[in-house]
Amino acid sequence: MTEASSFGQAGKRVFGVCTLAFGLGYEVTQIIELLGGFPKPWGHFAIVLPSLLLAWSWLGFLTLIHETASLARRPWTRLALSFATIYATLNSFVYIIQLTVVVPEALAGGPGFDNAFAMVGGKALTAVNAVAYALLSLSAAFLGLAAQGRFARVALLAHGALAPLILAILYVPALMPAGGLWLFTFPFSTGALLAEECGRRQGYTKSSRQA
Repeated sequence: MTEASSFGQAGKRVFGVCTLAFGLGYEVTQIIELLGGFPKPWGHFAIVLPSLLLAWSWLGFLTLIHETASLARRPWTRLALSFATIYATLNSFVYIIQLTVVVPEALAGGPGFDNAFAMVGGKALTAVNAVAYALLSLSAAFLGLAAQGRFARVALLAHGALAPLILAILYVPALMPAGGLWLFTFPFSTGALLAEECGRRQGYTKSSRQA
């Protein structure tokens, strides 16, 4: 195993664990917020922060998966990485605005959630955020096509299947409860992907380096 391959395998573990942790962090804070456990605007802050870190860690995870993938898997991992890059870029803009503009304004008694850039209700950045998460699901679907283990493949494709539903919620808000499936499909698919990639030993080959 080359030095680059060794780094890639170790990096996948680190970014994979971070992705799973930040995803679960988002889910826990979302549930607490729904139960009224956070005073405003701290609930917004508590949800957005792990979501931002999730976007960055998912992109890092997929970058290393692609770089260590065998030649046969690389078309699928390249597609997954492309959609993950757009997802992380969109949500970086959305979430940084929430953390540095919307929440501080709310704490200072300013417009806060009345700001046009607040990610609430039917405002513009809510739609951008939904599109970003649909792209995350699409990237998972392409990873599913690259997966070799049956459980990982099914779990990732199931998560990817939520992309149309996430977009449909923008037009039919009554579908929102069905979107809660994300809370189950994301940790299962990410955990399965992490387990498969951690168990992979010879994915980084001479042919993959030449691709």
